[in-house]
Amino acid sequence: MVNPILQRIYRPQTVHTHQQSTFVYIKECAVRFVVRLTMFSRICRLLTRNIRSDVGMYPSFQVARLMHHVQNDSKTTAMKGGELQSFLKSNSTCGLIALKHLPQTAPIGRVNSRILDFPFPFSYIPVPVDKRDPLLDVQINEPHQDKVVEKQAARLIVIRRRKMKKHKLRKLRKKMKFEWAKVRQRRELRKEKLFQAKLVAQMKEADEFDAAEYVSEKLRKIEEFSQLEEKKRKFEKKL
Repeated sequence: MVNPILQRIYRPQTVHTHQQSTFVYIKECAVRFVVRLTMFSRICRLLTRNIRSDVGMYPSFQVARLMHHVQNDSKTTAMKGGELQSFLKSNSTCGLIALKHLPQTAPIGRVNSRILDFPFPFSYIPVPVDKRDPLLDVQINEPHQDKVVEKQAARLIVIRRRKMKKHKLRKLRKKMKFEWAKVRQRRELRKEKLFQAKLVAQMKEADEFDAAEYVSEKLRKIEEFSQLEEKKRKFEKKL
């Protein structure tokens, strides 16, 4: 079984050259080569440094997780050069480190001091820091009171708004001239119908009026009133 990390490192990636220009393709190949060379140099330097005895709990080539195990370890400070190879062989059967995952071309027995360490591309872009001196006086003072700013055309907005209202009203009247005329005509027709209905009701009431009955009713009321007045006078005389 091949380590997936090594397989990803050494496996050539297909590039669709028909969609990219030659310059972009060469640039990507160069960046990929620098990244692979950097990762390979870091793996080699990690194998030649100190390794703790509990390294078997982690996969062999997870560099980010092994970096904090190999720093300032007093148990494995003497394991350098050929001692590292013997340590790996002695612990390979205990399940700590699987030798089949190690690269065959890694220089385990010797330390190559001429390995070039290239910085990872596009990892950090310095940003300038904007520092301000706290001693600078940035206080904003109030304007002088003796300087009076003259107000010119103070009611200009009011006048323009009034003119605009008149202009819009004229436009509206011109636009709605016939519609409003129809509304007025319907209003007058409605009033005329109500007036005609009242006249018809008064004519019916006049036709139903009986003059003889009206006169007899009035005479009856006058007679009743005269009788009440006579009774009142008689009652006052008795007192």
